[in-house]
Amino acid sequence: MKIKKVEANNRKKCFEIVSAAGRLLEYPYSRLRNKPSADDRIAKVHVDPEVGGEGFTCTLESGN
Repeated sequence: MKIKKVEANNRKKCFEIVSAAGRLLEYPYSRLRNKPSADDRIAKVHVDPEVGGEGFTCTLESGN
């Protein structure tokens, strides 16, 4: 599945993913290895071109 766009939604505590087909999917923060917190928020999130647009990368303020 190709990812067209990804955004962090802190209110829902999930990532909102838009696929190339236009489907809106949600991926919860609770499934992440390094979970964001009030002290360590998400700094940036983007579609990862290294995996052919089939994944995304998020970076926390701490650099993890």
